[in-house]
Order: sequence, then structure tokens, then C-alpha cells
Amino acid sequence: GCHASSRYDNYMASFEPNIHIAAEEHSLSTLPPYSFEQDEERLQIYLWRYPADLSPSHPLCTPELQQAACGTPSAGAASEKIRSTARMAERLAAQLVIRQILGKGVMIGHNADGSPLIEQSANFAAETDSRALGLRLSVSHTAGVIALALSPRPVGIDIERWDGRALRLASRYLQPMEIRQLPHPTEAAATLYWSAKEAVYKYFNDKALCDFRLIQLLTHAPGWLSARTRHAPPLPVYYRYFKTFVLTAAAGNERLCKARAETDKLV
Repeated sequence: GCHASSRYDNYMASFEPNIHIAAEEHSLSTLPPYSFEQDEERLQIYLWRYPADLSPSHPLCTPELQQAACGTPSAGAASEKIRSTARMAERLAAQLVIRQILGKGVMIGHNADGSPLIEQSANFAAETDSRALGLRLSVSHTAGVIALALSPRPVGIDIERWDGRALRLASRYLQPMEIRQLPHPTEAAATLYWSAKEAVYKYFNDKALCDFRLIQLLTHAPGWLSARTRHAPPLPVYYRYFKTFVLTAAAGNERLCKARAETDKLV
């Protein structure tokens, strides 16, 4: 059983996501374009610390981008006025990143349930932008940082800052078994589990999973968790610690999920 688990841990490590980081506020241009020729099994993650003064009047924001983030008065509920300057900055940052890595032919829109999707912009050109429309997208923000994940398969991403909230609320989202796994929960462990469950929730986009206690997490190799829900096979969840936040990503990699299920039969 231990050997089977060890083989799986090594297998998971071979699929560590490609993470592209633009740490400085004005270094958006250092994020590389998404490559459709890269190994499709690898999740592509982009991180950008966006300017504190990011607003529709910022030099980076074109009129088209402003409309994508703010909507128009005639667009109904989907374009409801955004009163929070922080929320406005988040939306603008997301649109800027998607244009940097996929080009100006696409933008971020939203499904009826509020989940993000890639859709055509006014500059869409079928011969160059069509493939981008088939990608799955997940977005997360915290404290002036945006994380964006792209994959041909379902994906959920989350970033959570170290602020003590997850530890205070641990009993509301951890299962008893998980609490036993963490007899002396730390801020890091509690925040990791909160973030991982948020990523799994985004992956499934299932409102039933709003109760995070319906998601069970098991630890594996460093950098990986395994998430179990009532009606789905175990799902690999990648994590990485940063100075001010933790990043987690639930990736719909069929080979990893199959390998996890096969390993569970042996241990």
C-alpha cells in the first residue's frame, strides 16, 4: 500500500502546474502568452500584483476594457453599477491579465450562475482567437493579487491571505476527521484547507458544496492534497505557499484522477 501511494505521489509531482508570476505592480508585460503547444496535462497559472490605483482612469485601461469590466447602462443586471473600488480593481485586473496572455480578441464574461468564462471581444478574429474560447477559466483575488488559471479541462483556483480568519472558523468548514488530522491547527494549515475547499467548490461549481464540510481533504506528497466529495472520484489539489497568501488549484486532469482512484484500491 505504501509503495502504491509513493508511486502516486511521484506521479502527481510530475504534473506540477506551470506558474507564471509578475510580482511587481507594473510588470504585467512579463506574463508570457498562453501556449496551446505546451503539455496540455499541465495547468497554466498566472499571478499578478496589480497597481493599488487600478481604476477605469488608469493608463492601462482602454475604453473597451472599461466597458468589459463595468458594463453599459443598457446591459441589465449583468452590468449593474460596481460601487466598490476594490471590486472594480479586481475586474479590471482580470481583464488585463486575460488580454495579456490570450490577446485582445477575447475577454472575461460570466455564465448565468456567475462563474467566469472566456468570450469574444470586439477585436475577435476567428482565425487567431477561436481556440481560446475552448479553454476553462478560474479566477481568484486577495489583497491586490490576482490568480488566473487556464486549462482545456475543468479547473478551480483560489488564493487566501494569512489573516487568521480560517483558523477562527475552522469548526465551520472542517470535518471531524480533518480536525483530528490537525490536533493543533495552525493558521497555515487552516488557511490551506479553507483555500483548497474553495478551489474544489469552484471546480465542481455545485452549490451543494457551499457547505465545505461535504468536501474531505487528505494530505499526500508535499504540494498536493486529495479532495473527496460524495458523488465524484478523488480530485487532486495542488498548493503552494507564498509570503502573504496560499495558492490552491483543483485541476481536472483525467490521468491524475484515474491514478488516484487506482491507488485508493491498493491502500
